[in-house]
Amino acid sequence: MSIQSRNVGTVARWSPWSDLDRVQSQIDEAFGRLVGAGSPAHATLTGRLDAELSPDVYETEAEFVFAIPAPGLDAETLSIEALRDSITLKGERKPLVTVEGGKLIRQSIWSAAPGAFHWQFNLPADIDPDRVSATWKNGVLVLHLPKPESARSKSVKVAIESA
Repeated sequence: MSIQSRNVGTVARWSPWSDLDRVQSQIDEAFGRLVGAGSPAHATLTGRLDAELSPDVYETEAEFVFAIPAPGLDAETLSIEALRDSITLKGERKPLVTVEGGKLIRQSIWSAAPGAFHWQFNLPADIDPDRVSATWKNGVLVLHLPKPESARSKSVKVAIESA
């Protein structure tokens, strides 16, 4: 009896998210061929309209901070509305580049769906809309959404009495 050894490759941890990402890409490609990549219909069908203003969201004890990469947007024409429980952005995205006589064959998420947009994010906790601030730098919009004092967690030392 002989013992044989063979290399079966490396072991990789399986993630269902990678399979879902691959399926999403295949669906995006199918819709792109069906309605034409770069068209507003393509953006709507594949969810690109929502994805293009996909923020990084941070929460501290005092505030929420949104970092929104938004190349192609003009800060002067962007409208931001803050309510107690939501934030809304409205504006218009211009094409990053216009190539006369050129046909778009691949489109990045940053240049997808030029035109008007309306984006709303419902917040998990109340904010103070009167103190919301925004900064714009290098194509990134940063929103600071302060929480009201009543929404902040407060630690109180409780005395224990002997019975």
